[in-house]
Amino acid sequence: MDINEIGLHLSNQWMKSGIVQGDLVLVHSSAKPLMIKIQEEFELKITPLEIFQSLQLAVGSSGTLIFPLFNFTAWPQNKKFDIRSTPSEMWGLSELSRNHPDSIRTGHPIYSFSIIGAKSDLFKNIDNVSGYCQDSVFALLKNFNGKIAIIGLPDQTSMTSYHYVEEANNVHYRYFKNFIGTYIDAQGNELEKTYKLFVRNLDIGVHKYKPFLRTSIR
Repeated sequence: MDINEIGLHLSNQWMKSGIVQGDLVLVHSSAKPLMIKIQEEFELKITPLEIFQSLQLAVGSSGTLIFPLFNFTAWPQNKKFDIRSTPSEMWGLSELSRNHPDSIRTGHPIYSFSIIGAKSDLFKNIDNVSGYCQDSVFALLKNFNGKIAIIGLPDQTSMTSYHYVEEANNVHYRYFKNFIGTYIDAQGNELEKTYKLFVRNLDIGVHKYKPFLRTSIR
């Protein structure tokens, strides 16, 4: 992996923030603010690929990166999801990771993830019915003492893992909602499948801050 001086600088910054070799890291990101900051500070341009490579360098060959491939349109609205080609609505690093040749994509049509690295095989067959349940990526992240990195986004609008905690504790202000649609698997088979999310109960006045560059499921 070729990486330039700015990429090395970024990798060092990730390590100073607490990432170490061998870590399992979930990355929520908006690359544009960081790209602008690098250009202003160093008068150099950096690409999303170079940011991605700097994260790979930080976790090393024994580490694993996880990127959200969330899509709030394909399944809830259009009723169709293709695990081979449905894009991420998180853009940037997320789409770059989805198209990476070593990427393993998990199965939930709304909350899928791209996993790249040493532990990726542990995620190969994850097809959790509920978005935040005990067999989801969020649970494995907890079980393996993973870390969450947030790049270029407000932290409190990037903590989707909060919903895992809410579902695990069966909070009273959320309930399970089913979403049915056409699911195209890795072999190209079309199936009618049902998935669910632990959504906010708006009837009792539950509100939340609208996430940055994201559409909420209600």
